[in-house]
Amino acid sequence: MDISDFMALSPTERLKFAPIIAKYNPAGTSAFETIINIINRWGFDALRPCFKISFLLNLANVPNSEINK
Repeated sequence: MDISDFMALSPTERLKFAPIIAKYNPAGTSAFETIINIINRWGFDALRPCFKISFLLNLANVPNSEINK
């Protein structure tokens, strides 16, 4: 999944997507919920560079078919 696909989702849909991201990555759902809450409130650019990179890498592990479910 690409960041543009993720950002196209509504804030509520993004938060509901946290368990799906966690399913394909070693971090837990609560970690992704925290990052998604930051993105929803202040935007993707509010994240520190290391969190941006790790979130993008974790998001890349999610197949595109998951967004259409």
